[in-house]
Amino acid sequence: MPDEFRAEYEARLAEPSDIRDHLPELYETVVRYPRAHVVELGVRTGNSTAALLAAVEHVDGHLWSVDIESKISRKVPSWWAATGRWTLFIGDHCSPAILAEIPGLIDVLFIDTSHAYEHTLAELRLYVPRVSPGVVLCHDTELEVPKGLPPQPPFPVAKALTAFCEEAR
Repeated sequence: MPDEFRAEYEARLAEPSDIRDHLPELYETVVRYPRAHVVELGVRTGNSTAALLAAVEHVDGHLWSVDIESKISRKVPSWWAATGRWTLFIGDHCSPAILAEIPGLIDVLFIDTSHAYEHTLAELRLYVPRVSPGVVLCHDTELEVPKGLPPQPPFPVAKALTAFCEEAR
């Protein structure tokens, strides 16, 4: 399926979205790791998923994605799950059941979920210890006021990252 993954990724690059400009960075980050184990928290329309899947196909890796059912879009092709490259979990990113299914060692972790401070901090605490050696990427760190959330500190994702890094010192 290499051509299909690549075609889907390139189609997503041509569509306007809040993550389009970051898709090449996601792809390039993953292809640095042979047989990459990649975990994506937050799928929504599948734009980041398309980039990550094209990359794991390129390096003979695997992508595990987690999202809540209400956020999965019809733009996520059903054929992705049949390829053997993608495992999708529907549920709470922080639940013990989901965590038990995620690999113990992760090469690339991508977080793009609720954008709530406490939730993002909880995800970082649970998943970052599994990234070794590897990289953690977070979307919307420059988003000052996420829509649809109760009051948050300004730039909640960035603040959660800062708090996590201070804790980890």
